[in-house]
Amino acid sequence: SHQDRSSSRKSASFSQARLSDVVIHEAGDMARAATSCISDMRGTADFRRHLSGVLTRRVLAQAIERAKAN
Repeated sequence: SHQDRSSSRKSASFSQARLSDVVIHEAGDMARAATSCISDMRGTADFRRHLSGVLTRRVLAQAIERAKAN
């Protein structure tokens, strides 16, 4: 599908790009768009999609900081 090709192109560009704030933000957006969620008593599907983007950005930022420290 078109979205799959777009995601593949973005993924390829991430491997060639320096991990800047913009790239980290785009990765979070991609994670949010790719996440399939349900709503239940613990949270709505929208909240869970949002959370997947936030957590992706946090993990990447932490990984960069750890790599810089080593």
